[in-house]
Amino acid sequence: MEYGVRMTLESSYGTLYLNKEPALSSDATSYIHLSKFDGADGADLRFTSLDIPQRDGSVVYDSFEGSKTLAMEGVLMSATRSGRAALARELRAHARALSKSSGTLKFWTSDYLAGQQMTVRLADRLTVQGSRPTKEFLLPLVAEDPRIYSQTQQSQDTEFVLAGGGGGLVFPATLNITFAEGSSDGAGTFTNGGDAPSYPVVQIHGPITSPVLRNVTTGKTMFINSGGLSIAAGSYAEVDMLNETIRLNGSASQPLVAYVNELTSSFWPLEPGANTIRLSGDNPSGTTTMARVIWRDAWS
Repeated sequence: MEYGVRMTLESSYGTLYLNKEPALSSDATSYIHLSKFDGADGADLRFTSLDIPQRDGSVVYDSFEGSKTLAMEGVLMSATRSGRAALARELRAHARALSKSSGTLKFWTSDYLAGQQMTVRLADRLTVQGSRPTKEFLLPLVAEDPRIYSQTQQSQDTEFVLAGGGGGLVFPATLNITFAEGSSDGAGTFTNGGDAPSYPVVQIHGPITSPVLRNVTTGKTMFINSGGLSIAAGSYAEVDMLNETIRLNGSASQPLVAYVNELTSSFWPLEPGANTIRLSGDNPSGTTTMARVIWRDAWS
Protein backbone atom coordinates (compact mmCIF):
# COMPACT_ATOMS: atom_id res chain seq x y z
CA MET A 1 0.00 0.00 0.00
CA GLU A 2 1.26 3.48 -0.86
CA TYR A 3 0.94 5.49 2.34
CA GLY A 4 1.91 8.81 0.86
CA VAL A 5 2.66 12.13 2.44
CA ARG A 6 1.02 12.06 5.83
CA MET A 7 -0.44 9.71 8.42
CA THR A 8 -1.93 10.13 11.86
CA LEU A 9 -2.69 7.60 14.57
CA GLU A 10 -5.55 8.64 16.84
CA SER A 11 -6.12 6.88 20.16
CA SER A 12 -7.70 7.75 23.49
CA TYR A 13 -4.30 9.26 24.39
CA GLY A 14 -4.48 11.82 21.55
CA THR A 15 -3.10 12.19 18.01
CA LEU A 16 0.30 11.00 16.82
CA TYR A 17 1.70 12.45 13.59
CA LEU A 18 3.84 10.34 11.26
CA ASN A 19 5.91 10.92 8.12
CA LYS A 20 7.75 14.21 8.63
CA GLU A 21 4.98 15.96 10.51
CA PRO A 22 5.98 17.43 13.91
CA ALA A 23 5.10 14.68 16.37
CA LEU A 24 5.55 16.76 19.53
CA SER A 25 4.15 20.25 20.03
CA SER A 26 7.11 21.00 22.29
CA ASP A 27 9.74 20.12 19.66
CA ALA A 28 9.07 20.88 16.00
CA THR A 29 12.34 19.18 14.96
CA SER A 30 11.21 15.79 16.29
CA TYR A 31 9.20 13.54 14.01
CA ILE A 32 8.32 9.91 13.35
CA HIS A 33 9.17 8.56 9.92
CA LEU A 34 7.62 5.36 8.57
CA SER A 35 10.01 3.25 6.53
CA LYS A 36 7.61 0.32 6.08
CA PHE A 37 3.87 -0.26 6.33
CA ASP A 38 2.65 -3.77 5.47
CA GLY A 39 -0.68 -5.55 5.58
CA ALA A 40 -3.21 -2.94 4.51
CA ASP A 41 -3.54 -4.21 0.94
CA GLY A 42 -5.35 -7.45 1.69
CA ALA A 43 -6.85 -9.68 4.35
CA ASP A 44 -6.68 -13.44 4.66
CA LEU A 45 -9.73 -15.26 3.34
CA ARG A 46 -11.82 -17.71 5.34
CA PHE A 47 -13.68 -20.36 3.39
CA THR A 48 -15.48 -23.61 4.06
CA SER A 49 -15.58 -26.60 1.76
CA LEU A 50 -17.16 -30.03 2.03
CA ASP A 51 -16.07 -33.09 0.04
CA ILE A 52 -18.73 -34.54 -2.25
CA PRO A 53 -19.38 -38.15 -1.13
CA GLN A 54 -18.49 -40.83 -3.69
CA ARG A 55 -17.46 -38.20 -6.25
CA ASP A 56 -14.49 -36.07 -7.17
CA GLY A 57 -14.43 -32.50 -5.96
CA SER A 58 -16.04 -30.56 -3.16
CA VAL A 59 -18.60 -27.86 -2.53
CA VAL A 60 -16.94 -24.52 -1.77
CA TYR A 61 -19.04 -21.95 0.08
CA ASP A 62 -18.77 -18.18 0.12
CA SER A 63 -15.45 -16.79 1.32
CA PHE A 64 -15.14 -14.09 3.97
CA GLU A 65 -12.29 -11.74 4.79
CA GLY A 66 -10.61 -11.98 8.15
CA SER A 67 -8.95 -9.14 10.03
CA LYS A 68 -5.92 -7.32 8.64
CA THR A 69 -2.61 -7.55 10.48
CA LEU A 70 -0.60 -4.37 9.99
CA ALA A 71 3.12 -3.85 10.63
CA MET A 72 4.34 -0.27 11.00
CA GLU A 73 8.13 0.13 11.05
CA GLY A 74 10.09 3.34 11.20
CA VAL A 75 12.45 5.62 13.05
CA LEU A 76 12.08 8.23 15.77
CA MET A 77 13.96 11.28 14.55
CA SER A 78 15.35 14.00 16.80
CA ALA A 79 18.60 15.92 17.13
CA THR A 80 18.72 15.25 20.86
CA ARG A 81 18.59 12.17 23.08
CA SER A 82 15.82 13.75 25.15
CA GLY A 83 13.79 14.36 21.99
CA ARG A 84 14.10 10.72 20.92
CA ALA A 85 13.15 9.59 24.43
CA ALA A 86 10.09 11.84 24.35
CA LEU A 87 9.00 10.34 21.01
CA ALA A 88 9.44 6.84 22.43
CA ARG A 89 7.29 7.72 25.45
CA GLU A 90 4.64 9.18 23.13
CA LEU A 91 4.61 6.04 20.98
CA ARG A 92 4.39 3.76 24.03
CA ALA A 93 1.48 5.77 25.42
CA HIS A 94 -0.47 5.35 22.17
CA ALA A 95 0.33 1.61 22.07
CA ARG A 96 -0.92 1.25 25.64
CA ALA A 97 -4.13 3.10 24.75
CA LEU A 98 -4.67 0.90 21.68
CA SER A 99 -4.35 -2.22 23.83
CA LYS A 100 -7.54 -1.20 25.67
CA SER A 101 -9.65 0.47 22.99
CA SER A 102 -9.77 0.99 19.23
CA GLY A 103 -8.12 3.91 17.49
CA THR A 104 -8.11 5.37 13.98
CA LEU A 105 -5.24 5.24 11.51
CA LYS A 106 -5.66 8.00 8.93
CA PHE A 107 -3.66 8.49 5.75
CA TRP A 108 -3.55 10.76 2.74
CA THR A 109 -2.13 9.76 -0.66
CA SER A 110 -1.91 11.23 -4.12
CA ASP A 111 -4.76 8.97 -5.27
CA TYR A 112 -7.12 9.76 -2.39
CA LEU A 113 -6.55 13.38 -1.46
CA ALA A 114 -9.72 13.41 0.64
CA GLY A 115 -8.11 10.84 2.94
CA GLN A 116 -8.83 7.29 4.07
CA GLN A 117 -8.83 5.53 7.42
CA MET A 118 -8.93 2.21 9.27
CA THR A 119 -10.00 1.28 12.79
CA VAL A 120 -7.11 -0.43 14.58
CA ARG A 121 -5.98 -1.96 17.87
CA LEU A 122 -2.62 -3.12 19.20
CA ALA A 123 -1.81 -6.63 17.93
CA ASP A 124 1.43 -7.36 19.80
CA ARG A 125 4.19 -5.73 21.83
CA LEU A 126 5.65 -2.44 20.63
CA THR A 127 9.44 -2.62 20.25
CA VAL A 128 11.76 0.40 20.31
CA GLN A 129 15.52 -0.02 20.02
CA GLY A 130 18.65 1.97 19.28
CA SER A 131 19.83 5.32 20.60
CA ARG A 132 21.99 7.45 18.30
CA PRO A 133 21.23 9.12 15.98
CA THR A 134 17.80 7.47 15.69
CA LYS A 135 15.60 4.94 17.45
CA GLU A 136 13.89 2.25 15.39
CA PHE A 137 10.42 0.93 16.20
CA LEU A 138 7.98 -1.80 15.20
CA LEU A 139 4.29 -1.25 15.98
CA PRO A 140 2.04 -4.27 15.20
CA LEU A 141 -1.63 -3.38 14.71
CA VAL A 142 -4.76 -5.29 13.76
CA ALA A 143 -7.86 -4.00 11.93
CA GLU A 144 -10.81 -6.21 12.89
CA ASP A 145 -12.81 -4.61 10.06
CA PRO A 146 -10.64 -5.28 6.97
CA ARG A 147 -12.16 -2.47 4.93
CA ILE A 148 -10.49 0.90 4.36
CA TYR A 149 -12.96 3.78 4.62
CA SER A 150 -13.16 7.36 3.45
CA GLN A 151 -12.54 9.88 6.19
CA THR A 152 -15.59 11.75 4.96
CA GLN A 153 -18.85 10.40 6.37
CA GLN A 154 -21.85 10.87 4.08
CA SER A 155 -25.46 11.35 5.11
CA GLN A 156 -28.45 11.42 2.77
CA ASP A 157 -32.22 11.08 3.20
CA THR A 158 -34.83 9.25 1.17
CA GLU A 159 -37.87 11.10 -0.05
CA PHE A 160 -41.15 9.65 1.21
CA VAL A 161 -44.03 9.47 -1.22
CA LEU A 162 -47.60 9.06 0.01
CA ALA A 163 -48.90 6.68 -2.61
CA GLY A 164 -51.85 4.32 -2.62
CA GLY A 165 -51.50 0.60 -3.00
CA GLY A 166 -49.23 -1.77 -1.13
CA GLY A 167 -46.30 -3.75 -2.34
CA GLY A 168 -45.11 -7.13 -1.25
CA LEU A 169 -42.56 -9.90 -1.54
CA VAL A 170 -44.19 -12.95 -3.05
CA PHE A 171 -42.30 -16.23 -2.59
CA PRO A 172 -42.71 -19.35 -4.77
CA ALA A 173 -46.17 -20.82 -4.79
CA THR A 174 -45.05 -23.89 -2.88
CA LEU A 175 -44.46 -21.66 0.16
CA ASN A 176 -47.78 -19.84 -0.23
CA ILE A 177 -46.51 -16.88 1.86
CA THR A 178 -46.79 -13.17 1.12
CA PHE A 179 -45.10 -10.50 3.26
CA ALA A 180 -46.68 -7.08 2.89
CA GLU A 181 -44.43 -4.04 2.57
CA GLY A 182 -46.93 -1.39 3.61
CA SER A 183 -49.12 1.12 1.89
CA SER A 184 -46.63 3.89 1.11
CA ASP A 185 -42.97 4.17 0.29
CA GLY A 186 -40.08 6.44 -0.62
CA ALA A 187 -36.71 5.81 -2.23
CA GLY A 188 -33.36 7.42 -2.91
CA THR A 189 -30.05 6.66 -4.63
CA PHE A 190 -26.97 6.27 -2.43
CA THR A 191 -23.50 5.85 -3.95
CA ASN A 192 -20.62 3.94 -2.40
CA GLY A 193 -17.61 5.36 -4.21
CA GLY A 194 -15.24 2.56 -3.16
CA ASP A 195 -14.66 -0.97 -4.41
CA ALA A 196 -15.91 -2.92 -1.36
CA PRO A 197 -19.31 -3.25 0.37
CA SER A 198 -19.96 -0.62 3.03
CA TYR A 199 -22.45 -1.35 5.81
CA PRO A 200 -24.40 1.83 6.61
CA VAL A 201 -26.29 3.08 9.63
CA VAL A 202 -29.93 3.80 8.66
CA GLN A 203 -32.21 5.96 10.81
CA ILE A 204 -35.92 5.44 10.14
CA HIS A 205 -37.67 8.63 11.22
CA GLY A 206 -41.34 8.44 12.20
CA PRO A 207 -44.19 8.46 12.18
CA ILE A 208 -44.31 5.03 10.57
CA THR A 209 -45.67 1.61 11.50
CA SER A 210 -44.13 -1.75 10.48
CA PRO A 211 -41.24 -0.23 8.48
CA VAL A 212 -39.42 -2.16 5.75
CA LEU A 213 -35.98 -1.22 4.40
CA ARG A 214 -34.95 -2.64 1.05
CA ASN A 215 -31.80 -2.30 -0.99
CA VAL A 216 -33.57 -2.53 -4.34
CA THR A 217 -30.24 -2.86 -6.17
CA THR A 218 -29.31 -6.10 -4.39
CA GLY A 219 -32.79 -7.32 -3.46
CA LYS A 220 -31.88 -7.60 0.24
CA THR A 221 -34.53 -6.48 2.72
CA MET A 222 -34.88 -5.68 6.41
CA PHE A 223 -38.42 -6.24 7.71
CA ILE A 224 -38.97 -4.51 11.08
CA ASN A 225 -42.65 -5.38 11.13
CA SER A 226 -42.93 -8.32 13.52
CA GLY A 227 -45.33 -7.25 16.28
CA GLY A 228 -46.33 -4.06 14.51
CA LEU A 229 -43.55 -1.67 15.57
CA SER A 230 -44.75 1.93 15.58
CA ILE A 231 -42.21 4.78 15.49
CA ALA A 232 -43.68 8.09 16.62
CA ALA A 233 -43.01 11.47 15.06
CA GLY A 234 -39.82 12.94 16.51
CA SER A 235 -38.30 9.48 17.10
CA TYR A 236 -36.30 7.12 14.91
CA ALA A 237 -35.19 3.50 14.76
CA GLU A 238 -31.45 3.24 14.16
CA VAL A 239 -30.39 0.20 12.15
CA ASP A 240 -26.65 -0.50 12.33
CA MET A 241 -26.10 -2.84 9.41
CA LEU A 242 -22.48 -3.69 10.35
CA ASN A 243 -23.02 -4.44 14.04
CA GLU A 244 -26.52 -5.88 13.43
CA THR A 245 -28.31 -3.79 16.04
CA ILE A 246 -31.62 -1.89 15.93
CA ARG A 247 -32.26 0.70 18.64
CA LEU A 248 -34.86 3.36 19.34
CA ASN A 249 -33.21 6.77 18.98
CA GLY A 250 -29.84 4.98 18.91
CA SER A 251 -30.06 4.08 22.62
CA ALA A 252 -28.49 0.77 23.70
CA SER A 253 -31.10 0.57 26.48
CA GLN A 254 -33.97 0.51 23.93
CA PRO A 255 -33.30 -2.40 21.55
CA LEU A 256 -35.79 -3.11 18.77
CA VAL A 257 -34.23 -6.22 17.22
CA ALA A 258 -37.15 -8.32 18.56
CA TYR A 259 -39.33 -6.68 15.89
CA VAL A 260 -37.21 -8.05 13.04
CA ASN A 261 -38.81 -10.69 10.86
CA GLU A 262 -35.85 -13.10 10.94
CA LEU A 263 -37.26 -15.41 8.26
CA THR A 264 -37.04 -12.77 5.55
CA SER A 265 -34.59 -10.12 6.82
CA SER A 266 -30.88 -9.50 6.43
CA PHE A 267 -28.51 -6.73 7.46
CA TRP A 268 -27.32 -5.52 4.08
CA PRO A 269 -24.47 -3.33 2.77
CA LEU A 270 -24.22 -0.64 0.14
CA GLU A 271 -22.48 -2.34 -2.76
CA PRO A 272 -19.88 -0.39 -4.80
CA GLY A 273 -21.62 2.11 -7.05
CA ALA A 274 -25.19 3.38 -6.92
CA ASN A 275 -27.71 1.69 -4.61
CA THR A 276 -31.45 2.38 -4.60
CA ILE A 277 -32.78 2.25 -1.03
CA ARG A 278 -36.53 2.11 -0.40
CA LEU A 279 -38.43 2.66 2.85
CA SER A 280 -42.01 1.48 3.07
CA GLY A 281 -44.55 1.16 5.86
CA ASP A 282 -47.95 2.19 7.18
CA ASN A 283 -49.27 5.48 8.61
CA PRO A 284 -46.42 7.73 7.46
CA SER A 285 -46.27 11.51 7.25
CA GLY A 286 -45.10 13.02 4.00
CA THR A 287 -43.28 15.81 5.86
CA THR A 288 -41.23 13.88 8.44
CA THR A 289 -41.15 10.17 7.56
CA MET A 290 -37.90 9.19 5.82
CA ALA A 291 -34.81 7.02 6.07
CA ARG A 292 -31.49 8.76 6.74
CA VAL A 293 -28.58 6.67 5.41
CA ILE A 294 -25.15 7.32 6.94
CA TRP A 295 -22.09 5.68 5.37
CA ARG A 296 -18.48 5.94 4.24
CA ASP A 297 -17.05 4.82 0.91
CA ALA A 298 -15.20 1.52 1.42
CA TRP A 299 -12.22 -0.18 -0.22
CA SER A 300 -10.81 -3.68 0.18
